[in-house]
Amino acid sequence: MEISDADQHRRFMQWIGIERVVITQRNANRFDNRNLVACLKKLGEVAKGIAVIKADELFGFPAL
Repeated sequence: MEISDADQHRRFMQWIGIERVVITQRNANRFDNRNLVACLKKLGEVAKGIAVIKADELFGFPAL
């Protein structure tokens, strides 16, 4: 299976007529968001991301 790059995604977006995308963090990565951040950097302004974070580390809240 070939993995597409950012330019291929942009062409596909243009072909189906969308201007913006949301990239989500997959479960297998758990709290490692490096791949998500890399994708957002490659796609630029057309993309927003949803990531998993540890609330206790970010906000000081106890884990549920």
